[in-house]
Amino acid sequence: MGTIRVIISLVVSHGWNLHQLDVKNVFLHGFLKEEVYMEQPLGYATNDPTKWVCKLQKSLHGLKQTSPSWFDRFSLHIQQAGFLRNSLGHSLFIYHSCEVTTWLLIYVDDIVLIENSSCHMSHVKEVLQQEFKMKDLSELRYFLGVELDRKGDTLTLTQHKYTLDILDRTSMTNCKPINTPSVLNTKLNVSNGSDAYPNPSFYRSIVGMLQYLTFTHPDIVYVVNQVSQFMHAPTKGHMDATKRILCYLKATLGDGLIYTRQSTVLHGHNISTYTDANWAGDPHDKRSVSSYCLFLDFNLICWSSRNQRAVARSSTEVDYTAMTAGTTEASWLRHLLGELSLPIAQSFRFCHNQSAIKIAFNPVLHNRTKHIEIDQHFIRQKVAEDEIVSTYISTSEQVADLFTKGLTRHHFWELKNKLCVKDTKKGFSEILGS
Repeated sequence: MGTIRVIISLVVSHGWNLHQLDVKNVFLHGFLKEEVYMEQPLGYATNDPTKWVCKLQKSLHGLKQTSPSWFDRFSLHIQQAGFLRNSLGHSLFIYHSCEVTTWLLIYVDDIVLIENSSCHMSHVKEVLQQEFKMKDLSELRYFLGVELDRKGDTLTLTQHKYTLDILDRTSMTNCKPINTPSVLNTKLNVSNGSDAYPNPSFYRSIVGMLQYLTFTHPDIVYVVNQVSQFMHAPTKGHMDATKRILCYLKATLGDGLIYTRQSTVLHGHNISTYTDANWAGDPHDKRSVSSYCLFLDFNLICWSSRNQRAVARSSTEVDYTAMTAGTTEASWLRHLLGELSLPIAQSFRFCHNQSAIKIAFNPVLHNRTKHIEIDQHFIRQKVAEDEIVSTYISTSEQVADLFTKGLTRHHFWELKNKLCVKDTKKGFSEILGS
């Protein structure tokens, strides 16, 4: 998903074209490498008493070899047409020749073509249609349940229809809108609302849908991460927290992730990483919550909110671990832009813990850092190579704070606006009637 958002941001920044193709009967295109046999289907078997079986040459729906065999055939064909497969994401193929640049993203039977030359786009479509049965859907409008609305130098990603489906399925269409997805200073634990929820399968289904909704709703990532930790044994209190998220979604139906064209791309792209952590944020096992978010220029690309694997001994260690996670993602983005032959101007990392920043610069091992795992210290190498510039930022301006805890209404909406998540249909005050 991060790769998809990177590509969309770059398309907007450079003013390129986005087209979509749909492969018909996608799982019937693959050639099997293994020997697979099947019983004769009904209506095909003869009266011959011998129990004949069929040896499959091509894949069928339901075989575990179906997806790999289809992708192998497609990958081979598109590479023969001059594309190179991206080493950081095998679903991305890159073509670059002189002034012509073409990128191809594939997800099962959905193909997205991005390029700066309409002539070469037509050629690529012809090459694909000669080998596979395809439907040209023209300009990209709907992809993986995400709606795309492009107007001039702005492109908006929304999941409006998907959100309505969730509210309808949970009978929350007429619920009362709420202005924040979580309660301030309230943390979920195993015993919230001690009575077990009578329909855990329904709870898991709702949370699963909310997880997919975070593709365009980074503002609910923290609270969705919280309710996801109790899928095995949810209580009524956990369900109440989930319903609050749905009430918040009712109030923000028009929200979308907005990407805008930047004027600085000619001098190289800037990467900004915000990292934050909530020390001992889990009241049950005292593990801390790490978060980060990445901006490519001013467009939000990646975000995360998750519990750390081990219990931290200090807030410094917590923030240092969060910085490592953010640096890892920024390093991936730098390499991806490199393979796309795009220049990088600068890469910044913003953190509000000055002790963690000093540890990143100081290679000396001392008592406060000797217990930190070795793999966390690769951040020092990135700093030494000037790949990352560490910068202090005040807590009030720390965007990643949205992913670590429940906030007041004012602070929540202030940070949410900085994430480029904005109402694309009608104002929040109109929805609430205030």
